[in-house]
Amino acid sequence: MESPREFVSTQYRIHPLVFLVSTVVVVLLFQMLTGNTYLMLLASSCWLIITLIAAFTVIGLMTPRFASLFLRKLDLDLPTVGLWFHPFLMTVLISLAAIGLLVVWPAYAGRGYWSSFLHLNPKVTTIAFTSTFFSFGTMVVLLVLHEIMRYLTWSVAIAEDLWRSTEGEATAAVASVAKGDVSAFQASLASFKEQFMQLEAVRQRAKHFNRVSSFFVFVALIVSGCWVVFFRPEVILFYRGEIQLRSFREPETAFETFEHLARKFPKYQYIDTVKFFAAWTLERRLGRYAEGARRYAEFLNEFGSDNVWADEIVASLVKLHLDKLHDPKTAIGWARRYNTQFPEGIMAPHVALYEVRALQELGRTAEALEALEHAKKRFEGRQIELYDNEDNFASRIPFEAAMRGLDP
Repeated sequence: MESPREFVSTQYRIHPLVFLVSTVVVVLLFQMLTGNTYLMLLASSCWLIITLIAAFTVIGLMTPRFASLFLRKLDLDLPTVGLWFHPFLMTVLISLAAIGLLVVWPAYAGRGYWSSFLHLNPKVTTIAFTSTFFSFGTMVVLLVLHEIMRYLTWSVAIAEDLWRSTEGEATAAVASVAKGDVSAFQASLASFKEQFMQLEAVRQRAKHFNRVSSFFVFVALIVSGCWVVFFRPEVILFYRGEIQLRSFREPETAFETFEHLARKFPKYQYIDTVKFFAAWTLERRLGRYAEGARRYAEFLNEFGSDNVWADEIVASLVKLHLDKLHDPKTAIGWARRYNTQFPEGIMAPHVALYEVRALQELGRTAEALEALEHAKKRFEGRQIELYDNEDNFASRIPFEAAMRGLDP
């Protein structure tokens, strides 16, 4: 039977291939449950997820080794300590990786970096990252459950083994006492006492460390929660608005939440996102198209064309004026602004086709034909992504298929 230290050396030690395959399965299942399987169909998001899985696999395989070395130096390589410390360290490392990719790097390279790099709209880019990291969190939970079952099985087995050993020694000692030899009994009693004291010492040391660690983690969570509630209420407002928006139940309430946040906290770090969501809600959920278009234009005047949402906003203005406000002349103006400011933008193929449609509606056939030929040269052979009204990925088709029916 494994000793406590021998058992600790096997905790969270999973064969690399098993770990990798399990992670891939969990990621795919998570995508299926959340309806995001399209992420594996898009080349850029697929490669992103594969890279993240590879990084997580390295973290998952190396963390137990580093954790064991750390605990061994503190003489705390004990089963109940390793049971929580390994996944805790793994979660910390994954969180640091997420912060580095989603906060630190965009702060240096620009908030729109990942959308431009992956050539996906911000919503799909966000889903690609968040769904993958949530999958990793699910994988950590499954690892913990697996190790808990192993620990319980080992605990029962070691207790049974100790009982059998003690029972055998006690039987032999009783037989010796019957023969008048008490030395064997005394030796057996001393051996049992020593084993019990060793196990109790290990248990007490682990208990003390676990209590102290739990206290500090609890305090850290309380402090973090209080800090957010009392010093960063705008964060709570922002996520409340997002939940209201994504629930599809209270678009008017979501709009009011974003408006309240913008008025009360104009210096909020992500005030541009707040104002974008407010305008987006007006356009997509409330059907207040003219007001939505006005808000979009005000956004561009306030934050400029370098903002992370500018690409999507100008494209929305083109479509909004063409399809909802029936103003093809203004749509052409926005389309040409898009082509000037975002020639390689995510929505460039779509905007090119909107411009052709707008020219056709104005009866400017020669210009429409010229714009169509120019679009063919720019995007011929290219696959373009189609998004639904919620900016979710819907399909991917060749550019040639998208422009069918536009020939003047």
